[in-house]
Amino acid sequence: MKHQLLLAEDLSCAGQVSLSVGLSILGASGCEPTCLPTTLLSTHTGGFGTPARFDLSSMMTAIISHWQHIPLEFDQIYLGYLGQEAIDVVIKELPRVFSKKHQLLLDPAMADNGRFYRGFDLRYAIKMRELVTQADLVTPNVTEACLLLDRPLVAKLDLPAAKRLISDLQEKFPSVSWLLTGVSEGEDIVVLGLFSDQTSPKVWHASRVPGNFMGTGDVFASLIMAGRYYEVPLPVLIPEAMSAITQMLQETSQASSRDSRLGPIYNEALLTFCQKLATWRNNECD
Repeated sequence: MKHQLLLAEDLSCAGQVSLSVGLSILGASGCEPTCLPTTLLSTHTGGFGTPARFDLSSMMTAIISHWQHIPLEFDQIYLGYLGQEAIDVVIKELPRVFSKKHQLLLDPAMADNGRFYRGFDLRYAIKMRELVTQADLVTPNVTEACLLLDRPLVAKLDLPAAKRLISDLQEKFPSVSWLLTGVSEGEDIVVLGLFSDQTSPKVWHASRVPGNFMGTGDVFASLIMAGRYYEVPLPVLIPEAMSAITQMLQETSQASSRDSRLGPIYNEALLTFCQKLATWRNNECD
């Protein structure tokens, strides 16, 4: 089934993150995304010092107004890193171009490792809670989940605590499905899923690749969005997305000259994922 897909997040000029990685993955997957840049940054905010920054919120309003005259509507929306000013525009203006039966994937990118990203604060978290109510699938890490629940921030959780956390998210936002990242068990990384029609979380494991890699959350959400675009069931999609990320991080860690701040090397793993996606598109997934 063909959809109009909108990707709204920041454009970081250096680093394989946010809009640059989202457009690449979704475009390679055949999704033909339309983009709405929210903020222009010289680099992403993790490890390069203070980036040069240009707010695009006024331009966003003009873009959305123009789209209404085309007219252009979207039934698949993916929201990532927005920004203090842009989130107000998204909440107020973006629904003007939603189709009646739209689906919204929200990556509430605002914090990790027990602290806010540079430039964000509790006021932003409060607005993000409002935006969550418009989404049908949300992909927070552990720190962001704490903010959505208005709890003290933590960096990591073990599996039993993570199960309680995602259950609390579902209780607070019962119409939303959840994918929780940033969870560990032994030598594995874990993603938990709790969907709006279920009462107990599903758990998927992948081997941890040693190192600190920027942009993996953006890659994960983009892969999930690509699969949802073609209506691949989440239980089929999630382990394949995790496998693809493991392959990306292994390749990145083996590139000795690679600056890990630039994000993962994803071309080979993306090719494999897209080949599987082609199979799913032919309705051959289990």
